[in-house]
Amino acid sequence: MEDTFTFEWATATDDCDGDVTITQSGKADVDVDTVGDYEIEFTATDESGNTDTCTQTIIVEDTTAPVITLKGDEYITIEACSGSYTEHGATVTDNYDDDVSVTISYSATIDVDEVGEYIVTYSCCDVYDNCATDMYRYVDVEDTTSPVITLYGDDLVMKQAGGYEKVMNDSFFNQ
Repeated sequence: MEDTFTFEWATATDDCDGDVTITQSGKADVDVDTVGDYEIEFTATDESGNTDTCTQTIIVEDTTAPVITLKGDEYITIEACSGSYTEHGATVTDNYDDDVSVTISYSATIDVDEVGEYIVTYSCCDVYDNCATDMYRYVDVEDTTSPVITLYGDDLVMKQAGGYEKVMNDSFFNQ
């Protein structure tokens, strides 16, 4: 909330009197840190004792959106079929509302066994419908692990036409 406020003072004119006194009541009741409507009453009195009264309403509003802060990294990479995803969540701060919670939604259920890109969205609004700018976490499930070949049986021995032997083993097949 702002520390101070300004309101328009009332003015009064009188057909016979150039000197009109204006008093107000209610100004001391305005709390700029508390949302609500406050009324200030103005009374104009001329030298003959004639009066006129009007009321001005001061509206104190919360128009500031909450702020979301991610816990953990914004970009996460997980190795497919061997990693796991842990949701770290987010925190929210608001200038007025102490009971704001973050809603978490997913573009799809994060499946660490399925290569793909997933987006986690964090959003919230305070009690006065001021909504934070959504925050996002990007989860990339990648398969960067090469397959493993396992040979069964012994190394192969081949007789070449020139009369020599060549032994083929794992290093031969992995060239």
